[in-house]
Amino acid sequence: MIGKRLQDALLVLLLALGIYLWQRTVFPVWTGDVFPNQLGAYYWRHGEYEWIYTPIARFETWETHSLPIVRNLGMDCDLGPFMYPPFVAAILSPFAEFPATSWRGTVFVINFLLLFVFAYQIVVLCGARPSLRALLWALVLVLLCYPMARATKLSQVVPFIAAATWLGLLGMRQGKDWQAGILIGVMGAVKLFPLAVLVLPLLDRRFKVVVVSVVTTIAIYMLSLLMLGWQVHLYWWEVIKEFSTSVLPYFGNQSLLAWLSRAVFGHGGLEEGYIIHPAFFLLRIAIAAVFGCLTALALWKLRGRLISEQLALSCGMVLSAFLLSVPIAWEHYWLFVLPPLGWAIYETVRSRDARFWKVWLAIATFFFLTKLTRFSYTDTLFSRTMSGSQTFGMLLLWIWLLRRAWREKRRMNAVQTA
Repeated sequence: MIGKRLQDALLVLLLALGIYLWQRTVFPVWTGDVFPNQLGAYYWRHGEYEWIYTPIARFETWETHSLPIVRNLGMDCDLGPFMYPPFVAAILSPFAEFPATSWRGTVFVINFLLLFVFAYQIVVLCGARPSLRALLWALVLVLLCYPMARATKLSQVVPFIAAATWLGLLGMRQGKDWQAGILIGVMGAVKLFPLAVLVLPLLDRRFKVVVVSVVTTIAIYMLSLLMLGWQVHLYWWEVIKEFSTSVLPYFGNQSLLAWLSRAVFGHGGLEEGYIIHPAFFLLRIAIAAVFGCLTALALWKLRGRLISEQLALSCGMVLSAFLLSVPIAWEHYWLFVLPPLGWAIYETVRSRDARFWKVWLAIATFFFLTKLTRFSYTDTLFSRTMSGSQTFGMLLLWIWLLRRAWREKRRMNAVQTA
């Protein structure tokens, strides 16, 4: 009884700390990341399709053209380009001329509700019995997660995409292949990289999920091409190609390549310009090869159990490896790996593990959840290194998951031998 009371006291303390840190980061809420979506919708509504997207070389011209519109809509932030597919701008266009504060308020309510959605998904992923205590422990993790608080402050929509993707993944484990396939396919059409998780049903021979997801994504784009036209999609594809082959040193970019650009190559954490250089391209290929090969090998050894028994482990490995390998991975993308982190903590607490790996996961959790932002505003080697604190946390978590996969393979071999 004493132990349980101490646990509950610790839960209340951490919950209070989480609420304090969350609200301190979130307020005041900005229109920062909601306005590119509104501006893209505005240009679509007014038939100015050539201004929806802008390549790097045309950014200043685009900014000069867009600034009066932005200010008229009530936005008070720096300009950033719209990056989602054209059908997103078309869907949002009826609301384009609503005040920016209305957009901001709507996204804030959604992200606030997602705090509890993520907490519930973590509990379900862990296989624990849903209870108030379990949900509150999971909520502590979500509240302490800087990427979630920061995304809420910036009016980011990525938390919704991450939660919807996990709804599909959890449905896949429950055998709801149609629901899972459609959700993953839709989220893949919006953001593309959630489709990376399809490697899991492919290895587990759950081909219905793969087919439904791919067909859903293709159908959305075919319908988009037929209804919206070819030219606007070419504008979008040009920007996506440029974005996906460039490196952005800005500290909000937490990919491993961006961290190396700051810590090793001396770029400042406040630089917002893209770096396009052959050396970075080769380095990107090398990084992707290392993470991709080691993750694929671990998945291959667990095939057949990736979804039914090892969903958290396998998804955590795939998503963390992907986010570490790409040249641009904003800090709020870390939310895709938050449920596997919750599972890793749960497994460590409830099972016997070497103290070394418990400490390892504790360090990974600290750096994953926190953002040592204050160190990013000075141009020193220390600050450039600390600007990748979340990258470091993700890297440590990926290593922990990889080690866990090998351990699970040894356990399965032992069971089969017995």
